[in-house]
Amino acid sequence: MPPLQARAIVLRRIPFSETSLVVSLYTREHGKLHGLAKGARRLKSPFEGALEILSQYQIVFLPRATEGLHLLTEAKLLDRFRPELAGLPGLFAAYYVAELLESFTEELGAQPEVFDLAVETLANLQRHGLPEVELLRFELRLLRYLGHLGQFETCVHCGQVIKADQPARLTEVAGGLACPRCWKVGAKGPILTPEVRHWLQALSGEIPWPLRDSGEISAKHPGLHPRIYGQIRGLVSRWVCQFLGRRPRLFPYLEKFGFFSTDRGELTREQIEHPTEIQ
Repeated sequence: MPPLQARAIVLRRIPFSETSLVVSLYTREHGKLHGLAKGARRLKSPFEGALEILSQYQIVFLPRATEGLHLLTEAKLLDRFRPELAGLPGLFAAYYVAELLESFTEELGAQPEVFDLAVETLANLQRHGLPEVELLRFELRLLRYLGHLGQFETCVHCGQVIKADQPARLTEVAGGLACPRCWKVGAKGPILTPEVRHWLQALSGEIPWPLRDSGEISAKHPGLHPRIYGQIRGLVSRWVCQFLGRRPRLFPYLEKFGFFSTDRGELTREQIEHPTEIQ
């Protein structure tokens, strides 16, 4: 087969020999792929920047004919991820982005919107001081793009639009909401206040994103109260754990950097994975 080109984010790399690397990439054109970069660890090679994790490259590769690794032949650095701009919390948030892309996406399943979301998130993590909110936005939109997130606007039972000032109740893991009139017929999930539902809609892209001013998140935005953040964080973490089938490897580091803290104190692991009713 002829060589293919793609824009790629490096998710993971493993030394294969003294001179080569096995890399996990997420590409815009071909989705996730795993490849062998022969000679990538040499001082002089066709791979600029030695395929740094979280950086973007324009790659050329030879698709595998059968099972195995694709063969990378060239990589041109497009955008280097700069940890010094992100800081430690932003850096570990970026590692978490890479973990979710590696864990949730399919081999050779192209989804350009997921790639664009990851690129935007990595850029924002280097730009401003709210990695906690940026990460919530990434997680919710990734779940939506991959088909794991229900709608936060309409009732799954009667199909009616839930008014902006009404509470609603989650029906399943993230399968949808029940309006106040219908949740008595079987919905047993947590109750969401109108404020929590508004932010779930905004962070997931269901309604316009209200936190941005000239492309950046305002750290002083009054709408996302720490209590609401903590409640949403608990829900999203539970959904991620359930769809992944395990606790993400980066969760302990995110906990260490305060991603799960609220104005009431730290969210415990039990609260993250089994949140109580949100009222």
